[in-house]
Amino acid sequence: MSILLSALFAGLVAVGVTVAIERWGGIVGGVLGTLPSTIVPASIGIHAASADGEAFAAAMASAPASMFLNVLFLYLWRVLPPHLPGQTLGRKLALMSGLGLGLWTCGAVATVVVVEDWRSGGGDPRLMGLVLTGMIGLVGLAATWQSHPAPAGRRSVGAAVLVLRGLLAAVAIAVSVWLAARGGAIAAGVA
Repeated sequence: MSILLSALFAGLVAVGVTVAIERWGGIVGGVLGTLPSTIVPASIGIHAASADGEAFAAAMASAPASMFLNVLFLYLWRVLPPHLPGQTLGRKLALMSGLGLGLWTCGAVATVVVVEDWRSGGGDPRLMGLVLTGMIGLVGLAATWQSHPAPAGRRSVGAAVLVLRGLLAAVAIAVSVWLAARGGAIAAGVA
């Protein structure tokens, strides 16, 4: 039940952010979209699914590292596209998607390894969280130092896209809670 409720809430948040960006533009919608809103249903579900407090703590210790990884992924989308070879928009998008997802996957694996080493070596997860939160802030400042236009969308997001976005967010959170229930606390935090 915790998996279903967490997934449902995350799906609703993803749809709500999409609608906010469409209605209020990229700046207000972007701020709402970058809030760590899906961590709330995920943490509730992981807590309910975790066998003990240690597993929950392990999953939550990896959350700041995972959020930093996502910040870097988004930053790539800010800085990398102008440097890609001058091809058609479709090819540039495919190349950027492949590079971004490939780098994110490598980063996710590295995150699991680093967080596990940190925890097993007696590192304080609060210190790691504070350092990574500071790094998230620095990347955020770098990404937004110069203002870029971010108007409201001119076309409405279709119902199919909204449903798919909500469904994919729900699946991601469901996988996270499921991993926590199976003892994969660090992987659950990354997911």
